[in-house]
Order: sequence, then C-alpha cells, then structure tokens
Amino acid sequence: MNTNASKNKSLVIFAYARRDLLVDCIKSVLSAESSANWKKVIIWQRGDSEVYKVIKTFESYFDLVVTVTPQHSKTLANINQNRLIGTKICFETLNSDYVLGIEDDTLIAYDSLVFIEKMYERYKLNHSFRGVNLGSIESNESSKISDYSLLRYGLHGQAGMITSKTWNRIKMKNLFKDIHIKGWDASFEPVIKNGFMVTPNLSRSIDLGWQNPTHASSDSQNPHYTRMSLSWTGTNKYKSMNYSHKQVNHSWRSDAIQFKKRHTLFYFFKNNSLVKKIYYFLKTK
Repeated sequence: MNTNASKNKSLVIFAYARRDLLVDCIKSVLSAESSANWKKVIIWQRGDSEVYKVIKTFESYFDLVVTVTPQHSKTLANINQNRLIGTKICFETLNSDYVLGIEDDTLIAYDSLVFIEKMYERYKLNHSFRGVNLGSIESNESSKISDYSLLRYGLHGQAGMITSKTWNRIKMKNLFKDIHIKGWDASFEPVIKNGFMVTPNLSRSIDLGWQNPTHASSDSQNPHYTRMSLSWTGTNKYKSMNYSHKQVNHSWRSDAIQFKKRHTLFYFFKNNSLVKKIYYFLKTK
C-alpha cells in the first residue's frame, strides 16, 4: 500500500467478472490527467480467475486492493455491498475529502479528474454542493467542451463523485436498509437532490455496459449508449482549459433539472420522513 498524505482525494473501481472491460477502465484511469495525485482503490468481488490476473497485473498502480466475498443471493445486493465497502474505505480509512466511484464497464475521459478537482475547489464552500457526475448525453452542437451545468439530480452510479460532507449526510440518515431492492445511487438520491451535482455538458465518461451487462441493457444501439458515445470527449490528450458554467437542459432523465436554490425548501419537505408522516396522519383525519 502506497501512503501519500498529500493526496486527499480517492477513486475506487468496482470490479466483478468483466476482464476486458476492467482492463480498459483501469487504463483510462491511469492515463487521465492528474491521475498520480489521486489515491486509487479496487474493490473486487471474488470469483473470476481472469479478473484476478488483471488485478495482479495492475496492482502496483493502486494504493489498496480489496477482495470481497459475495454475501447475498441477489446480484444487486452484492453490487451495493461492494459500493458501500469501497466508498467507506476511501472516506473513513483514507480520509478523503471526496471520492469518485467508477464501475468496471466505464471509461473516464482524459481531463475528468482535473475537472473534478477544479469543480471541488470552486464549489467546496457552497452548502448545496453535493459532488460531480461525469456522464452526459448532450451533443456538442449545443455546448463547448469546457461548459458544465448545475443539476438537481442523483449520483451517476457509472462514474460520480461525492464529497465527505455529502457522505456524512448519507451516513446520518441510515439509507442502506434496502440494499436488496434499491440501487446504490437510488438509496440516497433525496440527500443529493437537496443540493446540486456539477455535470459536464459533454460527457467525461462512457458506459460500455452493453458488452457484458449485470443490470443494464445489452443492446449497443440503446439510445442511452449511442447518445453518450456522441457526447463523449475521449481518452486522448487535449489541452487544459478553463471550465465555464453554461446551463443547458440535460435529457438524461426527466428529473435531471436545473438547480435553483429557491426550490431547495420544497425538496427538503418532499423528502423529509417526519413531514411525510405528519401529512399522512392529517390526511386520515
């Protein structure tokens, strides 16, 4: 384990049984600008010998490699367990200020880590800042490569960063009770939606999950994959840039909406369990 106290940010790759996809994922991480400044962790779910060989090949590039044994009969529950273990290690053992989680079927773009670093420095004192999503399906006809939006939207499970403040909010609310039936990102979506996620208008990640899906479409022509491919900025080197806030409509999902601070109180009450209980109690009277 390589311990470098100057690194206060971590990324964690979640590996399952997709050898070739994992190789490409790791290569995209290692070739990304500023990669050397991040602590790196792999969480591998034990089982596939070919994936084990890949991890041994790249082990020296990582600060920590963790092997986990499946504890649940359902795939989703094991995926959630691995996400929880990896994220907790990065925040509570490696003492990271922020953590980027990456699925093994995902590539990140050349400037993705720098983009996250700059957005963190820009917004870390903003009480509403929850993290950074790397994905987008918007076209380069509507945006420049340097533009980003602020969205009231949940975490992208494929490649998304949350801050330590966000993690502490999640922990306080004990949101992982439904590990068997809810996705990792869905479990704490209300916490994220009480603030904003910085999101590049052109995608800094690409989802290749159709090649060997665990819980997504296997159709490579699915609009999600094709639109992300057209938005993808790629892993090839390009010049550093000054990022600008240019709000555009994101069509990821209908609830991926522009962040407006005046709406925060509405989302707080909408997702507050005590308020819901009072509402349903009064409704029955």
